Amino acid sequence: MQVKPFRIEGLDNQTDRHLSLFSKKKVEEYFGDVYATSYKLSFAGLAQAHRHRTIDYGIFGGNELGSPEGFFIPKIVPGWEIGEWLNDLRKIAKDDFPQAQLLNINERGIKEDSKSKMMLRLCGHAQYEIMENTKETTKKYAEHDSEIYVGKKPLCTPTGCKGCNWGNKYGINRIV
Repeated sequence: MQVKPFRIEGLDNQTDRHLSLFSKKKVEEYFGDVYATSYKLSFAGLAQAHRHRTIDYGIFGGNELGSPEGFFIPKIVPGWEIGEWLNDLRKIAKDDFPQAQLLNINERGIKEDSKSKMMLRLCGHAQYEIMENTKETTKKYAEHDSEIYVGKKPLCTPTGCKGCNWGNKYGINRIV
């Protein structure tokens, strides 16, 4: 039981529902009118993903101390600094959960909600990790469904939306 320490005697789960943040196993991948896929995403990325409340996300592994699945390494970290980045995160992961800790995530939803997410996350305003993750999920979805948007540029003006530093040329081709 995921929340065993919080169990209250006499308060029984009569609906077989559980804390939706956790999944019992990896979902079978499928893309159609509905979809299901799995991937690795950090705690920070999962927090961003959860902003799309119409899509279901569940952790099915990697949520243990010590970060058994590793850590998210942003492209902006130079190759010669990756060792230091990982050493710092490993020290934290002994007793805590760093935001960069990778988790095994299930994502499930319907096509319309996925398309909405893609339009919002394939953008220079989106957090880098969730933008990269959405780009990969979009490519997989498009292999099964030609209606899915697989543009090479974000859906914005050539110079970008207000407050955007990237524009549609660099919005999804950046390192930060």
